[in-house]
Amino acid sequence: MKNPFLLGFCALNISSLLWPALLPWPWSLLLLFGAVLLYKPQPLLAGGMLGIAWVCLYATLIFDYRQPEHNEQNWLRAEIIASVTNGSDWLSIDIRYVKPKLISPFAPQMRLNWRTNEQIRPGEVWEFRIDRRSISSNLNQGAFNAQRYLLSKHIGLRGRVIEARPVSRAPGLRFSLIERIRLALESQESLNPGTGMLLALLGGEQGLITSSQWQQLRQTGTGHLMAISGLHMSVLALWLYGGTRLLLLRFRPRPDRQNLLIAMIVAACGCLLYGLLAGMGIPTRRAFIMLAMVAVLTASRRFASPWERLLYALSAVLVLDPLSPLSAGFWLSFGAIGIILLVVSNSESRQAASADTVAGRFRAYALQYGVSLIKVQLALSLGLGLVQLLLFGGVSVHSIWINLLMVPWFSLLVIPLALLGLLVFLLVLPFGFAPGALFLPALYALLPFNVLLEQSDRLPLAWVSLADQLIAPLIFALVAVLLLWMPVSRSFRIVSTCLLLPFALSFMPRSQPVAELHLLDVGQGLAAVVFDGDKTLVYDTGSAYGGFSHGERTLTPFLRARGRSRIDVLIISHEDKDHAGGAEGLAKHFPVSLLISDTKVASMIAADVHTGCRPASFQLNSLSFSVLAPPRLPAGRVGNDSSCVVRITGDAGVGQMSLLLPGDIEAISELRLLQSATNVTAKVLIAPHHGSLTSSTDAFIKAVSPALVLFAAGADNRYGFPKKEVVERYQSRGISGLSTASEGQISLYFTEPLAVKSYRHDLAPFWYNRVFGVGDWPITE
Repeated sequence: MKNPFLLGFCALNISSLLWPALLPWPWSLLLLFGAVLLYKPQPLLAGGMLGIAWVCLYATLIFDYRQPEHNEQNWLRAEIIASVTNGSDWLSIDIRYVKPKLISPFAPQMRLNWRTNEQIRPGEVWEFRIDRRSISSNLNQGAFNAQRYLLSKHIGLRGRVIEARPVSRAPGLRFSLIERIRLALESQESLNPGTGMLLALLGGEQGLITSSQWQQLRQTGTGHLMAISGLHMSVLALWLYGGTRLLLLRFRPRPDRQNLLIAMIVAACGCLLYGLLAGMGIPTRRAFIMLAMVAVLTASRRFASPWERLLYALSAVLVLDPLSPLSAGFWLSFGAIGIILLVVSNSESRQAASADTVAGRFRAYALQYGVSLIKVQLALSLGLGLVQLLLFGGVSVHSIWINLLMVPWFSLLVIPLALLGLLVFLLVLPFGFAPGALFLPALYALLPFNVLLEQSDRLPLAWVSLADQLIAPLIFALVAVLLLWMPVSRSFRIVSTCLLLPFALSFMPRSQPVAELHLLDVGQGLAAVVFDGDKTLVYDTGSAYGGFSHGERTLTPFLRARGRSRIDVLIISHEDKDHAGGAEGLAKHFPVSLLISDTKVASMIAADVHTGCRPASFQLNSLSFSVLAPPRLPAGRVGNDSSCVVRITGDAGVGQMSLLLPGDIEAISELRLLQSATNVTAKVLIAPHHGSLTSSTDAFIKAVSPALVLFAAGADNRYGFPKKEVVERYQSRGISGLSTASEGQISLYFTEPLAVKSYRHDLAPFWYNRVFGVGDWPITE
């Protein structure tokens, strides 16, 4: 171990992904002092202590939202970083604090929602009065973790703009250049499908890439080509380095290393300027740091193995941004480099056969290069496919052959042509010229890629999702195959076959299944899922708004993560959007056997059987579910009091299940339900109407007599659900209560005793998944 200090630093820094909490800054300083004392006698331990201390100190500094004491009426001065979404009268923007008379690299950032018609451009400086909001987001298995994503972008607070006034409307230099490039590209109307992608390659602006194109990029595994990162930086660095070396060799040949150093400086400066034009986002910054570390190590004449250089680059990235491991791009970037090093080092002993002639040697080396390129690309596709499985729960089946074609195509043609056009464009721009024709070669080079993306919609198995319980065994099995392929000892190969056991055991027959209830965190709405063996019942689907649907973004990934391919029973309780909004989005991805609903949206969903919500009983494996209300078809709109009330009971395998799903019924419907002499007792109750004062009467609670009540409510929702009086009403009867607002997804397993797990505290109890505050240090509050 050549550098145990850096190894310990990186290992403990990355382990922060598994920490339940961050240390307070006094403890971090104590660890920092201990690392200094132990540096020489115990470098590995010292590096680990420094890694822990630096993550905690960095989070304290980067998420410091204090305002100057003399600040007038809490006005906040900030620079516009980026426009995230732009609606007709709503903006979502990212801002960076501007603190007067303070020079610090730790400027806190915030995401704001702003109701305005102002044309906002990055680089402008404004003053805002805001209503602070927490970054705490909906958390569910399989779904996108928005708060982890925001933390990886150094955003620790959200806010709503109350009032704003401009300080400087002058846009930044980068925005002005991007705008000129955009206008030049839009002048090439005949090649319009490629203009958004080319703008992303030139300046990192991805706003012109359509949602359908993003879907195509995802299902072909080529989205990395649109994010300026290691591939783009490496291509630019190689072209600049090679071109500078050739020019110096032609006009200024020298026997020493001066020309090499000049070429490296030119390449580094070119990459820096390109990164600045792209906005120096986290992937771009990470790629530049890695290239800079390679250049520094080469210039220093210090020998370092490829793996040691990777360790240096990893250390540099974690020093500058210890929160990088929160980002999926971090794992994809370093995973790709690790795979390349593994393949290259494994092939070093297999050199091309020698030849007697120059032409023969050239053919031999060309063949070796081609074979190595194919090996690297296959290994990247397989290895990064494993990373995709871990990060996203699925993999693009066609990514192997598509990347095998497109990565060389972009490296040798698209990126060089795009950057050459950009260079000439910037050279003629000061003279008043901005010809879009300079980008025509790059746009033509993108045409085959666009055609391939359009055809990808017709490819079968474009994206394959795997159940969570299969991902780990499959990865172990693939690692075993990789180890068996590598030149290792026979005894090691025999041991590696043990990694195949989890995959083999996953197909063994299991014991009697346990019935499960999963109350998903869909904000201010309701979506509940019941599993009994291989059967699936979904009660309500959450909301949908502005192109977003909880049916597609929450329920679909959750069901896929649980290995479900069909919905046996779908119940839509009533018309309210926070219950029925996601139904259409969900039905796009799963066939429905039985649909129970009186709502209008139900008529637009294809199902094998569609019935109205009337008193009746049905069977779901070992469970029986009964529709208790309403007794007749509601007149007009199906509102709260006409919600479909369902009671589920039965032998749940190793325990008895009884669950009541009352939708949004209010006091009058609760009374009618009790007067009908229907049995409403249940071990678990989902509180009617999210815990509103209009529901959960004393008589209803007494009749149901639950042991546990669950509240489906959004964090800091404007209605204040669940109401304090309602919660106290349940507590006064000794009934325990949980809310999705504070717990995230809540999962119940009907064993004896009842097993209760929540996302924030049991399924993923990590510091970045906790409920955050809105104070001056929201992450450590």
